[in-house]
Amino acid sequence: MYDAEGNSLGKAKKDGRYYNNDGVFILSTKTIGDKCEILDPEGHKKGTVHKNYKLHACATHCFFLEKEMKKEEDK
Repeated sequence: MYDAEGNSLGKAKKDGRYYNNDGVFILSTKTIGDKCEILDPEGHKKGTVHKNYKLHACATHCFFLEKEMKKEEDK
């Protein structure tokens, strides 16, 4: 997955799990009918989207997660 500037945000595996650039598991998805739950590594639901928007939602989550991590590192 890449942002608008071509920077890598991480990788989406076939099992519905998403990893950052360091290979750390950051979220997963669970499809229920036409809905898709976005889950953190502990299994807590972060949101629900229509299954057609699953990849967009995961990419957005990864993007903002990376931004938050950079803010913490800069402190």
